[in-house]
Amino acid sequence: MKNIRLRILANCSVILLVLITPACKREWVNPLDEESGIEWAPLSIGASALSSDSVVLSWYCPYSFVDSFILDKKINDGNWIEKYSSVSGQNSHFIDDSIDTKHNVYSYRVYAHFGDKVSESVSVKYSFACGFDSLIDVRDGNKYATIQVGYQCWMKENLKYLPEIFPPDSLSVNENRYYVYGYAGNQISEAVNAENYQAYGVLYNWPAASNACPEGWQIPDWEYLISKSGGFCCAGRELKEKDTVHWNSPNIGATDKFGFKALPGGYVDDSSGFANLRNAACFWGRSGQFYSNQSYSMFYDKISVDELNASKYFGLSVRCVKE
Repeated sequence: MKNIRLRILANCSVILLVLITPACKREWVNPLDEESGIEWAPLSIGASALSSDSVVLSWYCPYSFVDSFILDKKINDGNWIEKYSSVSGQNSHFIDDSIDTKHNVYSYRVYAHFGDKVSESVSVKYSFACGFDSLIDVRDGNKYATIQVGYQCWMKENLKYLPEIFPPDSLSVNENRYYVYGYAGNQISEAVNAENYQAYGVLYNWPAASNACPEGWQIPDWEYLISKSGGFCCAGRELKEKDTVHWNSPNIGATDKFGFKALPGGYVDDSSGFANLRNAACFWGRSGQFYSNQSYSMFYDKISVDELNASKYFGLSVRCVKE
């Protein structure tokens, strides 16, 4: 009888241990308080540069009265530094000012404490201080300044990647084409020393543009940037480089609010070849899950951004956005 009692007690202890264990580990799935219906886990986390050696982490939690948020941190492929920092449940951000993005990749995860429970976590990887670090294209060594606009990280210069060079009358819908405004030769070494290449970069047809960005970067969807800059009616005002160093006068309304410095590199088309240098900034963009081509233009005598509806064989400028 005594043995039976011991076995029952042992079994109860095991069951109790199994019930308690999930509350001690970070394995709480879909943390919804069954009695109150409150969802209290962080749902998303983002990271953006605050300086060259600091990052601000921001997360969203639908319930604002958790006890605390805990952050873990990992450097490169090392082990997680658990409980790297604790943040009051009334806050939803944390600044880490001890990073070095030139040499390291950082991972962060955040989870919530609520009573004796631990929520599931959300994580983010951070390796580039946008607006402070420059993009260096390993394919050719070109270096590009960057700019943070909302949650997007953009190049603030026109792309210069030039694996081949073609004259303006060599148009194609299906094959890659690369042009430097005003250059009609076939020598890359000559083209990259041209003044227009240095100032305005390369003009790409759509097949070339769709694969032109460096690894980790891509052709952008311009809709977000345009909406952040006042909409199609007047986004050119905030995106165009100020003054008339590169733009023809009067460069109406240009304020360059974000420092984006849209440059008027002109374009290549089938009627006039090279056209509208210093008058028009024309860029390729993408739209939708199938990466369909879009195109946009800004002019020296307008404050708007217009949909260009360029044919795929046109040569336009490219700005890349970080994936």
